[in-house]
Amino acid sequence: MWILFEIESAKIAAHRRTDQDILDIKNSLDAYANKVILGEQALKEDLIFHLKIAEATKNSILKSLIEVIRPTVFENATQLKIYKDRHTTTVLNEHKIILKNIIAQKSKDAGDAMRTHLKNFLVHNL
Repeated sequence: MWILFEIESAKIAAHRRTDQDILDIKNSLDAYANKVILGEQALKEDLIFHLKIAEATKNSILKSLIEVIRPTVFENATQLKIYKDRHTTTVLNEHKIILKNIIAQKSKDAGDAMRTHLKNFLVHNL
């Protein structure tokens, strides 16, 4: 179910994002990229990226759902040690594609990119 919230979040963010939202999402992406470059785990930065997208929806209910669900997903993945070394350029590139579509206000493409990203997470980690 959380996947649907994430996909809708990306789609809505593409329509409602402001210049400040784009800057906030970019900054979270940069923080993520820095961790990847250093070879460090970037779970927190990944979470922030997804939360910034949710904030860009301007929908407090959707944002709250993402805030509640997303940390649990990461916590469970970490505890089960299923969050493998996939936090590399693959995830970084997926995040860049999501952001690119949000910037371009391509709602369907942003949702599709988020769907692909989350599907890849599940396939590679479960």
